[in-house]
Amino acid sequence: MAIRKRNPLQKVKNPLTEFSQAWILEPLQEDESFTCKKMFGGLAAYFHGRMVVCLMESDEDPVWRGVLFPTDRAHHESLQKQWPSLTPHKILGKWLYLPMNDAEYEATAMAVIERIRRGDERLGIEPKARRKSTKKKTSKKTKKKSKKS
Repeated sequence: MAIRKRNPLQKVKNPLTEFSQAWILEPLQEDESFTCKKMFGGLAAYFHGRMVVCLMESDEDPVWRGVLFPTDRAHHESLQKQWPSLTPHKILGKWLYLPMNDAEYEATAMAVIERIRRGDERLGIEPKARRKSTKKKTSKKTKKKSKKS
């Protein structure tokens, strides 16, 4: 299998530039542990190895238009006391959601991000290790040969 090399003159897409809410993540970007990747049609941000934020910007469904804060259900009550605008997400119920149309959206988002930056253990989840596939990988040539038989 040939390994494709990236053209060094080709620009690498920065997923942060594709999201209008990326400004929310600016306080975390200063830390070398910060990274992000596209996930669920949104942008997941990692800080010190933990997924801490997922920006969602769907135009079709308001349930996916705001900020998701991954957390355990055990922390919902204390986080919601601190920031009443946070509610369990309608689909991903163990994560707290801040809708973009909330009157306190900017202030709440920045306050939560500041707590993440300071290491609040209630916010963020450890990503699960990927399971290795048990399926035997077959090459395209092997598949073509088996079809001819």
